[in-house]
Amino acid sequence: MNIQHNDGIISRRWPLTIKNYWFAQRPMKHAMPDIARIHSIPEPLTGAINIESWTLLTDLAGTDSDLMALLHRDTRTKVRRAEREGISVERYACNDLNILNDFEMLYNKFSESKPEVRDILKISVQMHILKRIASAGMLEVSRAMGRDGEPIVYHVFIIADGRARLLHTASLFREAQSSKHRNYLGWANRYLHWQEILHYKHHGYSQYDWGGWYPGEDNDSLVRINQFKQEFGGKVVCEYDTMYGCTILGRCLLPFRTLYREIRDSASQILTRSSQL
Repeated sequence: MNIQHNDGIISRRWPLTIKNYWFAQRPMKHAMPDIARIHSIPEPLTGAINIESWTLLTDLAGTDSDLMALLHRDTRTKVRRAEREGISVERYACNDLNILNDFEMLYNKFSESKPEVRDILKISVQMHILKRIASAGMLEVSRAMGRDGEPIVYHVFIIADGRARLLHTASLFREAQSSKHRNYLGWANRYLHWQEILHYKHHGYSQYDWGGWYPGEDNDSLVRINQFKQEFGGKVVCEYDTMYGCTILGRCLLPFRTLYREIRDSASQILTRSSQL
């Protein structure tokens, strides 16, 4: 792994500083936090709190045709149908943070439509972190636009280390008043994913990360999300979210259960927040 030192994204300043890093990113010596939280690394770190973090990865090597062949036949049909229906895609690197405000409004409506995971999906208190990630040049937003020019599906990605990771999606799928409209939103969502896969491939990214994978069988909603992601092919992998103390203060406080619970809840969110079903 080619380690990349990075200033990190602050998620907490008091009573100690916690910074977030992704994939191959690591703290810089001159900007060391009390506690570093590294998302999605291949092996657990010694002396750290390590939590399993399952996800689905699509390898972006190969041709466009190779990637299209990974899609289930029915999914390919829906992607092509979306194009015929006039659905288009807009993409934003978050220099203009207004797009995040637009996303948040739709997302809050979306989370209220899913009572079984509402508490996990509610992200309004986390918008400040998304804006910090955007300010660091690591966030992108894309959205599918309906034939009438209205946004109908949003996807938010974190981009780092040659990897595009889905953080959040939102649409009003469950508020659709007819099966025809629900089908239309389903086509749009799949088309948006497909266009993103092509975009990141053509811009030199190596992996499209679906933002989580539910390793259990008890939660029917999360199982359906897994099934949706599987429509695009890809490989299920087990990685680790890890927290370790970088300073004396961080090492002293790291074992406390409150911090353990924080990273555990963070890992749990990854399993659900990219839900569209």
